[in-house]
Amino acid sequence: MNNIFTLTFLTGLLIATMRMLPPLLLGATGEMFSERCGLTNIGLEGIMSVGAIVGFITSYFTKNPYLGMLAGVAAGWGVNMIYAFLTINLNADQVIVGNAMNILGLAIASLVYTTVSKKQAGVMQSVTADNYSVLIIAVVMTLVIGFYLYKTKSGLAFRSVGEFPRAAETLGINITKKKYLACSVNGALCGLAGAYLTTIYISSYVNGIVSGRGYIALAAVIFGKWKPKGVLLACIFFAFLDALQLRLQVVSNAIPYQFLQMLPYLATLIVLSFFMKPGSEPKANGKPYTRESR
Repeated sequence: MNNIFTLTFLTGLLIATMRMLPPLLLGATGEMFSERCGLTNIGLEGIMSVGAIVGFITSYFTKNPYLGMLAGVAAGWGVNMIYAFLTINLNADQVIVGNAMNILGLAIASLVYTTVSKKQAGVMQSVTADNYSVLIIAVVMTLVIGFYLYKTKSGLAFRSVGEFPRAAETLGINITKKKYLACSVNGALCGLAGAYLTTIYISSYVNGIVSGRGYIALAAVIFGKWKPKGVLLACIFFAFLDALQLRLQVVSNAIPYQFLQMLPYLATLIVLSFFMKPGSEPKANGKPYTRESR
């Protein structure tokens, strides 16, 4: 345990935290943006999975990780348009659709990988990209979305849809347009989060690679009180815990590795149990909206 307080350990912990942060921050920022407009999407895990496999396959065949990440963005956007159509146009239950998206996304990712890998000889490995490019994008997107939500008139209108959609419609705000914007941004960011895992984080693909990060991102939104700064700090906290458990497994066997592996998920349960207070989320969050007949 003495190895924990060395400069080498602390430096490694910092670097690992920075590597763990992008997928959580991208997913949580996209979900916060969506929920600010009244759309709760618990299907982040599935969207990230599709982004991961599409990003990996594209990167593998083009030998360009940046094209892989762009493909992941497009895939995440496309999959989330299914969620958008069902919940916005058809007023389907958002929780049920989100669960279906998780099942669909994981199934698509597994099917595509199994089909493609059978035709390839040896282990499929993608070309890696710069470790910090996506981290910078994630932080910048969080800041840009925060500026949009709280410093622009359009952002005020956007937030009003998640609070009082009936009043927003009365003022002439296009509810459907704002909600599709929310789904577009959320899907694109989650797709990039998934692609990051397979083009930068491990430069490969395994089934279940998202490994609960979609659910942790949901918890980060709650922990961060649906605000950009809070979400950023919450994601840093969860990324730190994930990095810590990995580093502790390397330097010490005093604590069973099974216990260390559950640290991020245990923290998620604690956050959901003690920080999710009724009334703290946007008032119309998760509620279907039907336009008044004229």
